[in-house]
Amino acid sequence: AFTLNAVPYNVGTGSSGSDLDLQVEFLDGSYTTLGTYNPGTLLSSVIDTFINAGTYYLRIDGKGNAYAPEYGSLGSYSLQGSYVDASSLPVHKLELKGQISGDNHELSWIVEADETIVKQVMQYSVDGRNFLPLAEPANTARLYNYRPTDNRPVQYRLFVTFDNHKEYYSNVITIRSGTVSKPQLIGNFITGTSVSVKSPGNYDYRVIDQSGRTFSKGKINKGFSTINTGNISSGMYFVIFTNENEQWTEKIVKN
Repeated sequence: AFTLNAVPYNVGTGSSGSDLDLQVEFLDGSYTTLGTYNPGTLLSSVIDTFINAGTYYLRIDGKGNAYAPEYGSLGSYSLQGSYVDASSLPVHKLELKGQISGDNHELSWIVEADETIVKQVMQYSVDGRNFLPLAEPANTARLYNYRPTDNRPVQYRLFVTFDNHKEYYSNVITIRSGTVSKPQLIGNFITGTSVSVKSPGNYDYRVIDQSGRTFSKGKINKGFSTINTGNISSGMYFVIFTNENEQWTEKIVKN
């Protein structure tokens, strides 16, 4: 599990006094973009993902926003990253997923552990740094719906306590209300031969591995579609979406 916090220089909470809106690109050893992180109206960026052993790169850029153009996005910043070997953790799997369902943010999660859950707390953040308790679902619950009060991007994570007094956090996800501007996978982890996607339009897609070998290809339509990933083994793959004017790349992991 790899986590990175990219924070612009500031003089207070919420990046007060900062003139830099950070965008972070995460690339593999062949310089293929695995993900682009620039959470809405926030000036900071957070990466929280699972990766295989290998060489990776970060590309940092100053971007414009609703309050300032890109050429004025300048300043110093700090990066703080960490990597944890997930295979050595007592918790086998703690994965949070989310999607928009009508006006609600629909959150679901998977917990695989030898110990028994004694407490679950869903936490949220609107500034990318400070997480607050949102709800305390029942210990057996794996689904929670929340209707935000505005259209700001919201980040979520799950805080779990087990009967051996150990405490763990899930991955962090970001849900943005409003119109989808690019194809979005409904979850990056798959166990079968397909993955769902929500798209603002019609796109061609290809499923490739890290060497660029194609495993499947096809078309998706506006709305919800299903992508056939083909007969792939466990590991990391990429879904490339293209149309006449755009190209987007998303990562999937086959368990």
